[in-house]
Amino acid sequence: MFSKSIIGAARFLRMPATSRLLYYDLGMQADDDGVVEAFSVMRLTGATEDDLRVLVTKGFVRVLNDDLVTLISDWSKNNLIKKDRYRQSIYKDLIIQLDTNCQRGTQLEPQDRLGQDSRGKENIGEENNGEFEGEKTADKPPAPPRQSVPYEQVKTLYNDICTSLPKCRVLSDARKKAIKARFNSGYGLDDFKTLFEKTQSSSFLTGCNDRNWMASFDWLLKDNNMVKTLDGNYDDHAGGPSRGPGGGHGTRQAEAWDDLPDGFLG
Repeated sequence: MFSKSIIGAARFLRMPATSRLLYYDLGMQADDDGVVEAFSVMRLTGATEDDLRVLVTKGFVRVLNDDLVTLISDWSKNNLIKKDRYRQSIYKDLIIQLDTNCQRGTQLEPQDRLGQDSRGKENIGEENNGEFEGEKTADKPPAPPRQSVPYEQVKTLYNDICTSLPKCRVLSDARKKAIKARFNSGYGLDDFKTLFEKTQSSSFLTGCNDRNWMASFDWLLKDNNMVKTLDGNYDDHAGGPSRGPGGGHGTRQAEAWDDLPDGFLG
């Protein structure tokens, strides 16, 4: 049901784990046209609108209305349904309306639907005195400029919270690139704060392991390491601090050494 060309691409793998899981859940619940009621899926799975917003921003889904009825963009690549088994979506009119508005150049950007009021004033196809809302953009104030990446704030959070780890003295171009990549994937300052708090409270990441290794600023900025740390893979457990594989505790630490620098174990 999922094409490797989609879910194996870097654009997909760099998203937060929660957004990737939501994509799978949406795909499992979608009808034969790739349409699914995202709100119901999110309520059942515990996903948030931020997870959906990441999928929209990356172009994996398109939100069709204010009820978060959602179209999976690459549905035809993920699924090939035989004609004798195909059942038309009950939301087919929304798909047709979306195609019509795209041709007319009046489509509202899908991410703008998230968080709007329930009256749906900017809904696709809604008219006002015979005019589409999308045709009146000239009367609206310009969109605010995109906020810059808060490199210094991330550095300050790390230095203030991760007092057991080596300080970050300089924000090199490589570090800025890594921070920017994480923000482009959908993370925010709150996620970095949680990341650093989990790191500081983890005995394993702060050196209590049989190799006396500890995490660093650069190690935490890597996408895979950030995901695992936020998911709690390195949290201490009730029986005592986790000590990595073979340490008696921390069965969830079995993958820890796989993320260490090359040559560390040799």
